[in-house]
Amino acid sequence: MFRKCLSFMLALMLALSCMTALASGKPAMESYNGSESYYIASNGYIYSVSGVKKTTLQAESILYVGQKGICYISVNSYGIRRLVYEATGKKPTVFASSIDCAAYSEAAGLVYYTTTSDKKTVYRCSPEYGVSARACVAESNVVSLLGSIQGLVMVTRDTKGNELSWLLKTGTTTPEITSIDNEYYFGGCALQVMHNGSMKLVFAGMDDYSLNVDSSPVACTMEGNTLYYTKYVTWNRTTQLRKYTTDTASRTVLARFDGMMSAMIAADEMYVYLLSENGLLYAVNTETGESVVCEDIGGSPESPRMVMCGNILYLYDAPERKIPTLIIAYELNEEEDFVFVDPVIVPSVTVKPNVKPTPTPRPTPVPTPTPMPEIKSGSRGDDVKKAQNALISLGYLASGQADGVVGSRTLRAIRLFQEAIGVTENGILTQDQLKKLYSSSAPVCDLYKPLSVGAVGTRVSDLQKQLQDHGYIAYNPDSAYGANTKAAVQRLQEELGYYQSGNMTRALMQYVYNGKMPDYSGYIPLSSGCSGIRVKELQQRLKYLGYYTGTVNGSYNAATAAAVKLFEANYSSVTTGKATISLLKKLFSSSAPHYVPPVTPDPTPKPTPKPTAKPTPKPTKLPTFAPDEYEINSNSSYAEIWALQTKLYELGYITEGDRTGRYNSATKNAIGGIQTEMRRNGIEVKVSGHATQTTLDYIDSLYYDVTPEPTAKPTSAPSGDSVIGPDSPYSDVWPLQSKLNEMGLLEDKYVTGTYNTGTKNAIGAIQKKMAQNGYNVTINGRAGKMTQDYIDQMYEDYLDNLPSLQSSGASQNKNITSGDLNQLAKLFNNYLKTSGLKHAAYKTDTAVQQLKEILKTWGWYDAKYTCDTVYDDDLFSNIGQIRTLLGGSDPMLEVFSEADAGKVDDILFDYIIQMFENDPATLDSGSYLQSVNLK
Repeated sequence: MFRKCLSFMLALMLALSCMTALASGKPAMESYNGSESYYIASNGYIYSVSGVKKTTLQAESILYVGQKGICYISVNSYGIRRLVYEATGKKPTVFASSIDCAAYSEAAGLVYYTTTSDKKTVYRCSPEYGVSARACVAESNVVSLLGSIQGLVMVTRDTKGNELSWLLKTGTTTPEITSIDNEYYFGGCALQVMHNGSMKLVFAGMDDYSLNVDSSPVACTMEGNTLYYTKYVTWNRTTQLRKYTTDTASRTVLARFDGMMSAMIAADEMYVYLLSENGLLYAVNTETGESVVCEDIGGSPESPRMVMCGNILYLYDAPERKIPTLIIAYELNEEEDFVFVDPVIVPSVTVKPNVKPTPTPRPTPVPTPTPMPEIKSGSRGDDVKKAQNALISLGYLASGQADGVVGSRTLRAIRLFQEAIGVTENGILTQDQLKKLYSSSAPVCDLYKPLSVGAVGTRVSDLQKQLQDHGYIAYNPDSAYGANTKAAVQRLQEELGYYQSGNMTRALMQYVYNGKMPDYSGYIPLSSGCSGIRVKELQQRLKYLGYYTGTVNGSYNAATAAAVKLFEANYSSVTTGKATISLLKKLFSSSAPHYVPPVTPDPTPKPTPKPTAKPTPKPTKLPTFAPDEYEINSNSSYAEIWALQTKLYELGYITEGDRTGRYNSATKNAIGGIQTEMRRNGIEVKVSGHATQTTLDYIDSLYYDVTPEPTAKPTSAPSGDSVIGPDSPYSDVWPLQSKLNEMGLLEDKYVTGTYNTGTKNAIGAIQKKMAQNGYNVTINGRAGKMTQDYIDQMYEDYLDNLPSLQSSGASQNKNITSGDLNQLAKLFNNYLKTSGLKHAAYKTDTAVQQLKEILKTWGWYDAKYTCDTVYDDDLFSNIGQIRTLLGGSDPMLEVFSEADAGKVDDILFDYIIQMFENDPATLDSGSYLQSVNLK
């Protein structure tokens, strides 16, 4: 009898999670620490199911029950809603008054709420510890709040009255657009219903991982790793019971029923229980789908609730603000038949008599050995530690992380292992997978495994995150290597001067994950839904020009799209709110117009002012620049900081060693000194050491507006040829950038064919040098005829004075001369030119490095050697072997001297490039080189 009483109490306690998730309106019951349940009675007070009054104030709704007390919303006699926490045996504490809406987040363990006086500000609080603070500020009034496994979902309305959902993740202050409409929480995982009716099964601690399930359910429940839910089909008026297995990501229709079923189901290991509208209680076998009628209760209750506790099923009626009424209680006896349980009678609970159903026999189960437990999110103990040690030994998890708890790092390691053995990456190690993990044939982790179009999983998600952080892509990781990811990889290869295949080779993977990836210096199209560094740069620029007044948060929201439309209106009558590449070029150009708000005419004419005497003019001061929130500081990108430091170095404020691309103390001190100088000149600026837009404009005025006095040295008169600047075509800009790059005056990442900041700074430095040498030139960072002629002369002098690489002390083959290396560089550059590819120009050292990379890809250069810039003996020997192998097909490859065998001439170069561009599968299956070991 005691066991039955305890089971009944536990059953009513578990009802909360079902009611809170599936019932609309205010919750009527809440669980307490796994042992007690509460409900709001008709008199408005909160009671336990044992009939004990638990609160001294009337409650409108229960938010949560904690270890020491209850948090609820109370309404006083004036109709004011208050957030109240009442510890057991103590007076209630009011933490906030005039509450508009509130919700409890299981994931954060916090209560979130808004007030009637400020519906935009969302507050978070932990009443048990007396802590309350602002969580975030929405762009418009918050309509409702919903606790989520990832944090908090809040709903606002735009200017047209349309509802927008925002997800405020736990630990963040900036909400992001989401499509979550509702959520069913099961503890450890949650079923999220999206605006379009689709469902996602999301796991705790795995924010970047979810499973797309199906369309919106009528009711759902979770048993182990299996999700059961009902779907009503309107065209034939039937209800489908569907089964979704997370291990295999497979879904099946388990059973079909005529008519609508109630919005409540329950499940154990062998049966799923459903209640029809006419009061029939069904039990459906979880394996076969066969169904039996357990009971006819004579019509559906007003607000039915079902819950499993062990092997006992409870069905009761729990209307809002009414006393719950137990209808039936079933359990499985030793013969595995359905039998009634004599429910314990507690205050406020009544039992409806029913006729005992005819028992349905079930086959006797065959005893099986105790299997290894599954390892998944939230798992703890020695079994977890054993799996973690195995993952560490195979390289999937870092050393020292075997703590016996499955957290985010262990989940990532599990998914990488699942990818290696070819199963679904769901973060759950099944018994079969654990056997493979502990076997001697378990695959070793390959962190740098190449990726290409069609790949999916954790590796792709990690790569996309890296690409997003460095500005090559602007959509959030989706774990699928599609067209957008390929385009981003091509941008990376373009930035590095590599062949733009769009594939992540092993060498490129190592480059990315060794922290060497540069920020992208070009433009990528942006639109609603994008996020990251490029959106942040867009918002900063729009804010500086006056089009954007929102928060610079890196999220392409509605306010960002509206600002883009305002800027678009300067050039077109049709506005889209999308930041195309052509629009971005206009936006970031020096001629971009500032926003001019419309002027409302004053209907009342103003009187004509009387003339006043003109004051005595004061000494001319430098202009006061308009203040702006944009600034370069320690959070800015490498490219922004490097460009600023280059100007400071040229102006003499910092040394060459201070140019690091990081916002160091030397840079901060230099900026602070400049800002002090600005204040002495009458410019309103705060001495902060951070380069605000006002400070940047002042530095530009020092850097570009220097016009030295001419000397007796003759100057070249302009010939009328076009100036190379921001509006120049690719055909003019790219050759100029190539010369600057080869002379070491421009980094590879700025050789893009577009006139960027790096090019402007390099030209400005050259013009400053020209001015020091007596040329009458304006230092403006644009290459006119005089500057172009000067650069051409510099380039000719550079080529004439190239040092012999043999005398550099490097270890290289004695048969290779600097002329040979120059020829190799020309071959690569001619290939790029004829192919129409926008690559950085190859120098002699980068040409050798690229040749080694190509040969290593096909196994013609030993992977244990680093692909450095030295044309060494191994490379010379392998080139000679390739020439010998190909000599039978082309007599032109024959050489008459052993000293020439390892050199790359134009004919051999064409063969190498041709094979490099071919499909690797073709080479592996049909090439006459496939059986030759060239290492």
